[in-house]
Amino acid sequence: MLNKKILRAILYLLVAMVATCIVIYTRHRNETIPLSSLLSPSPEHGHVVIDVGFKTCWVSTICTDSIKRTYTFLENISKEKELTDSLQINHLGKDLLGSSSYIKKIFPYEVKIPVEIANKYKVTPISQFYVENVNNDDTLTSDFIDAGYGLHFKRSVTISPYTDINFIFSSLQTNPTPGWEQVSKFPLVIHKSDFYTNGTDTNLIDFKSTNYHSLDHQVYLHAKKGGSDKTNVSLKPKNGKFKVAQVADLHLLTGFGKCMDPFPELDYPVENCLADRDTMSFVDELLEMEKPDLVILTGDQVFGPYTYDTETALFKAVEPMVKREIPYAAILGNHDHEGSLTKSEIMELFEKFEYSLTKSTPDLNYLINIGDPERPDVTLYMLEAANIRNPKQLVKNFTPQGDFIRNHHSEAEFKMGVFHIPTKEFQDVRFRDPNSYLGSYREWVMARNMEEGLFQALNEEGVKLITIGHDHVNDFCFENQGINLCYGGASGYGGYAGFGGYERRIRLFEFDTQKKEVSTWKRVHHDIDKIVDFETFAY
Repeated sequence: MLNKKILRAILYLLVAMVATCIVIYTRHRNETIPLSSLLSPSPEHGHVVIDVGFKTCWVSTICTDSIKRTYTFLENISKEKELTDSLQINHLGKDLLGSSSYIKKIFPYEVKIPVEIANKYKVTPISQFYVENVNNDDTLTSDFIDAGYGLHFKRSVTISPYTDINFIFSSLQTNPTPGWEQVSKFPLVIHKSDFYTNGTDTNLIDFKSTNYHSLDHQVYLHAKKGGSDKTNVSLKPKNGKFKVAQVADLHLLTGFGKCMDPFPELDYPVENCLADRDTMSFVDELLEMEKPDLVILTGDQVFGPYTYDTETALFKAVEPMVKREIPYAAILGNHDHEGSLTKSEIMELFEKFEYSLTKSTPDLNYLINIGDPERPDVTLYMLEAANIRNPKQLVKNFTPQGDFIRNHHSEAEFKMGVFHIPTKEFQDVRFRDPNSYLGSYREWVMARNMEEGLFQALNEEGVKLITIGHDHVNDFCFENQGINLCYGGASGYGGYAGFGGYERRIRLFEFDTQKKEVSTWKRVHHDIDKIVDFETFAY
């Protein structure tokens, strides 16, 4: 039997071992994981989000926010001036009430700090969000912080932190910007009814008898974790062929969008019609059927005057291509910039989107080459649509398109001009026998108010085909001075149609690099299986 001294020594040893384990465990549990190891890929000088809040204003003069919460949080960590000086408070420039209130405004903001500062002071960033909703089955635990308007966030070092946030006025399947995602399927509680909505699970099957425009102002949180590169896209003919879909005049809005001149005539109240839903349903069907190699958006993607958040409308415009991994490129029309973003801001956003070949150049003109970049099979001249008698439509570094073309010669076998507003040469169709061309000529050609040598420069460059938008119910092609001039025809239900009834349509082109010819045809929404006005032009 062991004596008392040995037992006492063993007991002391056991106590010491337990105490040591507790200390090691506690230190390990409280140790902050370096944020750079959680960010994928890790930004060398990146930031993380540590707070989200809202600045609420009444009559634009009386405002409240929660920024004091941020400073209290940091002061509890350290009173070092370096910590608070590193704060980056980003006001996102959006009123989450949209156009629904003239008295009250809600402006979201995010608070960020550099990764190295977060590591140095062991500042815990936001890694989870929760949105209140009667249908939300997730549990809102006590460690979530109430940001306001039904949004809660949780800080953690065990889950990858968020690096950016944004708010979008639509429930989307896909965020087109690499690395971003829609955080919750439920909208923020901006209006009391938002708490009871089904969010992304909302079934619109009874839209004929129910007006869903009450959901137009629902706001969804989008967020980004770390960095992510765009997918590298190359355009090459397959077996000598390359197909392009021209989607003209989508006229998308921020909410569901109100229908203008729907045709065929509706069997339900027009106020229940959901323009953007019908428009994008048409685009979805067309892409599934034709499977183009490239989509070109030829202006007025956005119906600016009625769009309080242009970004939301642009997200909707590209979603069908992004989810199918189809490359696309955009130019602007005369309405795109009339919403919440300038022309340059829109093009910068387009350029960031996944699978986008759009280039945000100083003058907004650029080229797209199909095939070998050094000697392409086809070159598309993607041109800015400025109506140069209207100063509001000028970009800061506007270059006359004629000068741009002369300075950007292409060695391509086939060259095509793509822009929004027709040149005066399109007006010559009025002198032609209607039997000499295919397609509809229903409205006066609204040509540019002033010429800048565009058509002449395209002709000198050897361009053989021009396609445009702008005039919604024109969709003809005819030859003028050696160039085939085509309209796309409008695709969007948010823009005018009329003129005796006009179905929305999309034009397609297929280049055959072996036969040296290009074919074109159209498909209309409610008879999409039928090919309309098929014709072929030789190189």
